[in-house]
Parts: sequence; C-alpha cells; structure tokens
Amino acid sequence: MAQDEYGLKKDNYLGTTAQINAPHANWNVFWRERRLIPQLDRFARAGNQGDRLVVMGWEPCDRLDEFIDVPDEPGVLLHGGLWFGNAAKFGLSRR
Repeated sequence: MAQDEYGLKKDNYLGTTAQINAPHANWNVFWRERRLIPQLDRFARAGNQGDRLVVMGWEPCDRLDEFIDVPDEPGVLLHGGLWFGNAAKFGLSRR
C-alpha cells in the first residue's frame, strides 16, 4: 500500500526497544530521526558515550543526504523482520 509519508501512525518495537514511527515526508529525515539517532543515543546512554561507534556514527547521520538519495518512490508498508520469533515460524534455526 503506497503512502505519502514514511513511517506509521503507531509506534512498535525493535526487539524489546520502543521504536518511534511518527511519519515524515522525507525518507532521509525519517531514517535519521526515527532509526539511526535513537539507536546511537540508546547506545551512548548505556555508558558508551565516547565509544568509537557512537562518535563515528554521528558523521553519517549528519551527512545522510550525501550518501543516500531521497527515493522518488512513495513509501510502502513492508514487514522486514527475520528476528528469531519470525524465523521460528519458517523453520529457520539460530546459528
């Protein structure tokens, strides 16, 4: 189902972590604000503020438009999870 914005009207979880899905008209802004920055912030708050991953992670966030072109396609609803709960339904094993 195509839509004018990226995201959902309701939030969900990435594993046990709350994931904000507030829609945005721009893919890169949505990806940066709703996916990348929350994960970097979460990792930093867990006591890893000066960790190389956190420090290096901010540069791509700040320059995302240089790395990823905003798609011309409308947003679509896609279930992309192959976490263990879903994998078990399909008979895939953890390795």
